[in-house]
Amino acid sequence: MVQISKVNLQNFKTHENLIFEPNNITIVTGKNNSGKTSLLEAIELCFSPDNVRRYEGLVENLIRSGSNESTVRCEYSGATGQAKLTEFIDEGATQELILKRLSNNQKHSVARQLFLRQINSNRGVVRRLVDEEGDQNIRSELKSLLRRAVEIVFDEMRSDEEVDEYVSGGILVEQSGNQVPFLYFSDTFSDLIGDIADTFSSSISESSASITVDEHEVQWAVESLFRGLVVGRYGSGNFVGTLESNAAVKMVSELDIAEKDIEGHEESSIVLSRVEDSIRKYNLLPEIKSFNSEDVVFNQDNQRHQIPHKFMGDGFRAITGLLWELHVSEMEEYVLLLEEPENSMHPGYIKKLVHFFVSVSRDEGVQMIITTHDVDLINAFLNPTLDETESYLEENLGILKIQKYAAQHLDFAEARKHLNELHLDLRGE
Repeated sequence: MVQISKVNLQNFKTHENLIFEPNNITIVTGKNNSGKTSLLEAIELCFSPDNVRRYEGLVENLIRSGSNESTVRCEYSGATGQAKLTEFIDEGATQELILKRLSNNQKHSVARQLFLRQINSNRGVVRRLVDEEGDQNIRSELKSLLRRAVEIVFDEMRSDEEVDEYVSGGILVEQSGNQVPFLYFSDTFSDLIGDIADTFSSSISESSASITVDEHEVQWAVESLFRGLVVGRYGSGNFVGTLESNAAVKMVSELDIAEKDIEGHEESSIVLSRVEDSIRKYNLLPEIKSFNSEDVVFNQDNQRHQIPHKFMGDGFRAITGLLWELHVSEMEEYVLLLEEPENSMHPGYIKKLVHFFVSVSRDEGVQMIITTHDVDLINAFLNPTLDETESYLEENLGILKIQKYAAQHLDFAEARKHLNELHLDLRGE
């Protein structure tokens, strides 16, 4: 089981300097746009830096405006899943992520590397122009001419304006001394490919070798090759190098059970059975008869009805999606980062959230960092209805109140005094 003991953010998005020590359950509050979600994003990226690709052309905005470098450092202990003894970290370790801005010259150099790497790792463009039985010398010459075409086009791309035209975002990701550049190409990426194809075609025509290929075939082959730089669902983002991910944390922004990849989880049946148990335990749907990966069966007027998840109400889909995430986290033993879990939920469900969180944290040891802007959820944590819940929260709950120039970390007693005696709005307003 992973436990984060300290988080340190320097110049990450809106945060100039934020240091705090998470509790077993930490509630993060603050005004809108104060940086609550940014805190969760920073922790997630610290352990899974390859997720910077999600930010696409806006990746440079991860570094605070006016700064050239951002650092995220997390001190933690433990490991996820059934770790080997050599993988278990008992006394603690530090995970550090450094993000640095790239100059336009660096972006230019990285883009060139990406195009040349694509040629070196893929022989398809040559095979499309010369069959397998073709002259080996001609195939080698074509590959050489294509590399040269890339060099010519990039040599001619010298101004900052030209670089900005093709590259919409770039950043240097540093992890344990390993520096890996990341680039995101703009929508005019196809124009750059077209320039390379034209230069390549001209080079073939001017070559001293006896090469005869169809000009349209050249265009198609080159475009097909470099389209490989657009990687599926990740769009036009590419790394020059590899980064290691640590499955120590998971950030959850979408709770809808209908959107979960339930079938993709190897122990989905076990998790679903636990979700069903919780639905009954907390009386979320009194008439429920069964709950599976696709629908709910419940009894009404002595008749059973089957309804797909997507046709259930938003609140029910959100609360069952939350239960799914909580029960997965207790099995896989990572830290759970939850973004405003109360969204789309009926007030009646919100009152029960505290019991879910406490049960999983106390019984399974799952650490949670939860952002919220909901006064009812904050009040439910600080004024729980069960003595055993209150006893646990007194020792294990913390409120991190993010403000414009600083963050205030309150324990349970301090937060309750602020709320009940001083009547202060813990949301930061």
